[in-house]
Amino acid sequence: MSKSEATRFGAEKYAFRVTKDDLARAVAACTIDPYEVRLGKDRLFEDDVYSKIFNGRKASEYLTIYWLYRHVTYWSKKDKRSVYAKWHVLNLLWRLMEQDLKKNAYRDQFRKIMERQKKYAMELQPFDQMIKNAFQLAILFYRRNKKIGGKSQEARDFFKHVNLSKQLNKMFEETPKYGEKIEKNFKQLLLHIDKTKE
Repeated sequence: MSKSEATRFGAEKYAFRVTKDDLARAVAACTIDPYEVRLGKDRLFEDDVYSKIFNGRKASEYLTIYWLYRHVTYWSKKDKRSVYAKWHVLNLLWRLMEQDLKKNAYRDQFRKIMERQKKYAMELQPFDQMIKNAFQLAILFYRRNKKIGGKSQEARDFFKHVNLSKQLNKMFEETPKYGEKIEKNFKQLLLHIDKTKE
């Protein structure tokens, strides 16, 4: 649907619009290799990738991923290296959060508080900290591995490599300083989500 068609059907009444490009990037980063996202938006609409992104999953799952993407994007702007790492951070966080956020009880309430962030700013603090810790881990990962073939790569080039997310996920599991903090804050977020249902 084009922007003009969306407007005709009343989209202007809402605070924001979900574009197909943003949604495709968000879902691709979470569910396949973020490398594909760095190849450009046109790549995401080629048949072999498109079928993995838009594979019949529930609309509620797309929206959950989209809200995760928006929040990660916000925090990625704090450091120029983070801008290039954000797709891998998104992949890491979705891998950690996926099973719980696919449950109706958490998924719908998570979306509710994300849509009302000013009201639930305190409840979202563990989520903010999770994302900051994940970016710290990604930057540490970059510093440790940026030398490839004897040459140091800039972040914009380093984060373009295939299967990088698998290596970052492995580092997450092997680095308690960040891994444990991220998991602790996620548990706290789930507790806050539960409380908002009362």
